[in-house]
Amino acid sequence: MHVTTDFPFELFTELSVDPELGAEAIHRESVQSDLGELVEETFVGGVLADAFPTHPGGVRVDITPVWDQEPRARALEVRITEQDGEGRSFTRRFETGRWMRRAQRKTEQLVDEGTLEEGVRTYVHLLAEGKDNPPELSLPALQAPTITEQSLDEFGVRELGDGEFCPDRPVLVNERMLEEILSHTEEAGAEETGGSTLGKMIKLDQPLPGTSTRIVTVLSASLMDARHNGTVARITFDPAALQEAAQVAQLRAKGETVLTAFHTHGWGTECGQCNQNTGCTLPSATLVSLDDYQVLECLFPSKATLMPIAGRKLGAPGTRPVLEIHAWRGGRMVSIPWRTYGD
Repeated sequence: MHVTTDFPFELFTELSVDPELGAEAIHRESVQSDLGELVEETFVGGVLADAFPTHPGGVRVDITPVWDQEPRARALEVRITEQDGEGRSFTRRFETGRWMRRAQRKTEQLVDEGTLEEGVRTYVHLLAEGKDNPPELSLPALQAPTITEQSLDEFGVRELGDGEFCPDRPVLVNERMLEEILSHTEEAGAEETGGSTLGKMIKLDQPLPGTSTRIVTVLSASLMDARHNGTVARITFDPAALQEAAQVAQLRAKGETVLTAFHTHGWGTECGQCNQNTGCTLPSATLVSLDDYQVLECLFPSKATLMPIAGRKLGAPGTRPVLEIHAWRGGRMVSIPWRTYGD
């Protein structure tokens, strides 16, 4: 695929204890290398939204700062336009990215070193400085995720269950798999644990009701494995267990792959009030931690990857854990709605 782009800026972040632009920076770094990740997410998002084909012959990438107070950018807009065919385009806005997570890590480091007092608030300023000869952008080879054209019935989806769809990223979760994950979460208690998640991306003839894309992500099964067990507020994943799960996917002969891995954020079974207890110290299933990002980006770097997290959710009805499914949306993982299905 031929990619053309022109970005006459150089990007930096400045970490400061003052929200005002021009305040003394305690750390400054170039984030030019992060642009490739934003372009990749925009391309994958456009494919999954059915905005342009999976293999366009060429695309034009335009990155535009959304100014707060020049040279400080409030956001970056990435627009990818198909240069052949129908010339369709897709735009995604980024108010955060990997630079923000690095800044959070840097703040933790400065506190550990004693350079910053614990509890001091820091601010991250994104600066886009105009350059006559800006650094050349290093963009990744844009590649669409594997998508199979077939009907849900051919895959074994017999009926749709509870829940809602995200219009441009519909997700289906197997009812049996959901029950297994929630039961596993209850049994694991406060300690984090997880498993490989099998699934498939399917392109339908027509979008499902309430959606705007023909591409549906189906999470069909999870394989629990004690090698993924962690501790309170800490999870690890064993690559060997993930490889074995991939072999199981092949044996199932449904065209599934290890799309991702689910994990738990702890469940205090002794209180039975995790979803109502405002003082509960266990992380919520809605939270994607810095450690979660590190695991995700090491094991499942594709921007099509979902991150299912089970655990407590303040205000959720009932006395059982919930499953939150997170997707890449504008440089970070955010919860999206989903529906169950019966096979």
